Amino acid sequence: MSSEIGVAKDNQSKFELNPPALFRYLEKKNSEFVGTVKMIASRAEQHLSMIPNIFPGYTLHDINHSIRIIDYMYKLIDDVEKLTDLEITVLICSALLHDTGMYCSTDEIQEIKKNNYSYSEINFEALLQRHQGDEDAALQHFIRENHARRSAVLVKSLFNDQLFIPSQSTTNFVESVALICESHNESVEWVTRNLPKYEEKGRYSFNPQYCALLLRLGDILDFDSQRTPAELYRIISPKGFSKEEWEKHFIIDNRDKIKFNDERTQKKIYLMGSCADVGIHRKVLDYIHWINKEINSANIITDTFDNKYRLNLKYPVENNIRSNGFSFSDLQLNIEYSAVSKLLIGENLYNNKKHGLRELIQNSIDACNMRKSLDDTTRKFGEDEYKPVIKIIMDEDENMVTVEDNGVGMSIDTIRNYFLRIGKSYYSSDDYLLKGLNYTPIGNFGIGFLACFMLSDNVEVETRYFKNKEKYKILLTKDSEFVCLDENENVSFNGTKISLDYKSFMEIFNNSFSELCNFIKEYFVTNNTRLEIIDRKREQRETIENVFLKSSENNHLNISDYLQHTEGFIEVENNSLVIQDDMNSLFGDKCMYFDGENIYQINTAEIDMDKIYNPVLNKISYLEVSLLTDEYLEQIAKENRLKLLKPFDDSTKKIIILLGIDVSKELKMTSYFTDGHKILSLAEEVLDRNLSDAGLIFNDIPPLLKKQILELDIEEIYKKIVVRKGEIRLHADCKARKLLLIDEFSSRNHLFHEVPEIEDRAETLYLRNVLVDNWALETHKKSSNIHIGEIKVNVINKIIEPTLTRSDLRKESKKILSDALAMLPLINFMQNNDLSKVEENLIKSFIQSEYPNGQFLLLESIKEKYL
Repeated sequence: MSSEIGVAKDNQSKFELNPPALFRYLEKKNSEFVGTVKMIASRAEQHLSMIPNIFPGYTLHDINHSIRIIDYMYKLIDDVEKLTDLEITVLICSALLHDTGMYCSTDEIQEIKKNNYSYSEINFEALLQRHQGDEDAALQHFIRENHARRSAVLVKSLFNDQLFIPSQSTTNFVESVALICESHNESVEWVTRNLPKYEEKGRYSFNPQYCALLLRLGDILDFDSQRTPAELYRIISPKGFSKEEWEKHFIIDNRDKIKFNDERTQKKIYLMGSCADVGIHRKVLDYIHWINKEINSANIITDTFDNKYRLNLKYPVENNIRSNGFSFSDLQLNIEYSAVSKLLIGENLYNNKKHGLRELIQNSIDACNMRKSLDDTTRKFGEDEYKPVIKIIMDEDENMVTVEDNGVGMSIDTIRNYFLRIGKSYYSSDDYLLKGLNYTPIGNFGIGFLACFMLSDNVEVETRYFKNKEKYKILLTKDSEFVCLDENENVSFNGTKISLDYKSFMEIFNNSFSELCNFIKEYFVTNNTRLEIIDRKREQRETIENVFLKSSENNHLNISDYLQHTEGFIEVENNSLVIQDDMNSLFGDKCMYFDGENIYQINTAEIDMDKIYNPVLNKISYLEVSLLTDEYLEQIAKENRLKLLKPFDDSTKKIIILLGIDVSKELKMTSYFTDGHKILSLAEEVLDRNLSDAGLIFNDIPPLLKKQILELDIEEIYKKIVVRKGEIRLHADCKARKLLLIDEFSSRNHLFHEVPEIEDRAETLYLRNVLVDNWALETHKKSSNIHIGEIKVNVINKIIEPTLTRSDLRKESKKILSDALAMLPLINFMQNNDLSKVEENLIKSFIQSEYPNGQFLLLESIKEKYL
């Protein structure tokens, strides 16, 4: 391995002063490419030296890094004498130029910030948001992700006049070098798809795939303290991502990583070193796993080459990295496919096999809307607008049902990295999020496709990413993790088609075309998407239409007028809030007040409300003492238990005792019954008994109240009493003595009164155009004298998220949406009534107190005016 030269002398580059063995071989042969390589090396060194201007804290991508890669290449080559001079030149030049894209000029930086580039779908604004407005961090992220493609662009633009065969100046190899440079940051599939195994330039032949594989291995093996000098590390003090990247290099001690085995029949890669940090060690193990994947892939590919290109590299890496202060084993967490897949595709998760179709259609909606979003940002004036179409085609004669869309489709990278990786969602990845598209996907868990196995044991997927030529066919079986994949060019095919077994599919829908149609009508909003169901045998076609439009009904509040990225309506049957000036209507003019020691008679219009109103819980607590006659007791003793809860007759008298805030917290009681001497429990198990029966279960009333209640001035005819603790929930401005009832039927009214049942109302929630079938507005999200009727809402806003099976919303999302919907009638009430400032502030503070989460969905204009 070459040693490094710090400073070039006599106008010579570091490359010339410290020539790698592969270049020395060219010199020894007096190759015509020696001058070309020197010139490329000199220009590359100047270019690479400017990278720290953009990446001051990153691991080194300088000329020394390129030289070490070339040395690794040389050691990996089985017999250098069997390679052509052009082949060796391409290897050296690709190593010298593969990181040129890490540098970016001032003009290029401005173009990146304006999104004026064609080599990436990453949106700079999305990156800027990811990095909390840090432009330098966002720029570094962009360049790092795209540096290989940028390198290819720069090679073709800056080195086109140098990468030619000296003896045949009209024949250049710049395109091959550019593609090889680009390949080092792409998948192995990209290499085999974009680079040939054999190519001729003039009198030379070479193998671009082989060159690319050597570059990838050489690059990944430059992994030790040479890449991260300790002194430079201390000077720069890199933070975050850079710090971890630098530190993980330090634990590798050996520089010579490629050696023959003892029999000299096979080469091996071995690593030696030590690590005292568990987190860094894990990162290194991840890195070694990456090396192993590259070795395995390279061995498989080169096995199909001529013998001179065989790598003969041992798999896996020989790992001799010691752990200091902790123990590491080679054990890993593994997933048992058959067991996990049964958990994820069965009815025990989705509870309804029909939901398999829901998952497939929502995947198609996502694919179509993603393509529409891409089309909206790139379509030029005069070009046809993209029209999303989804078709469910039933073909009984062919025993096949297909779900087809003309959406974005999938590339091989998407298939491999997301579609075939259970639990890894493309729509939650940087590959999607950093496109900065104006669309919030439906799916975000990465397991939805598995639900199709509830519909069919065998599934066929055909797909083509709309910007590529390659179409892929994937065959999957329910009980096996192995798939069959076929590739061909077919630009006439658009989007994705999922094919299922007709018989199995239709059994789930009771072999009924109408039942299938009704299910889809119920479960999907068709805004901007054409959704068709086609039965080929019966020649039936139905277009599903379920569009959300603004309601013109007077008692309907259009949700889009209040909430962000949300549509639909909420029906308000009665919207007349009751704001009271005192408590007389609640308790009458006179009642009692208990301060914890004594009971006083008070005038409700004069009591200090701060003593009884709990502003945290928005309630007033009280005791209701009901005085019962013997006649009444005899009557209810003859009635069954339910009749006991009917209202008292007019002869029944009550005493209301308001409780101080602290007293209310201490009193732990619900209801008691007394005959004037003994306090009896009114527990459920005694309700069926005669209340005059001496065999009742006895419980002592809390000592705090026993004496005071028994000493109340009770008329002689009222021998027995019932004591219950209750509360009224209200929102109060104690200073202004304004009250706003929260609960129309408070606990006080429940004592012995029949409570009207709340009628079932239609509550329909779609989340990003797909039905959430078990959602309901939380029952306590209502206010006095506001009766909410039908609710129909479609939420597009990304802050609202479903549960795994979309049967409901996640806990926090449920709070946000319920609060937002519940506050709309209150805001509407303020909009349509002439209120005093005190009354308006009372309602505003009530909204903030009762529905704090709803503000996250409110339009800014509504929030500023009414909160």
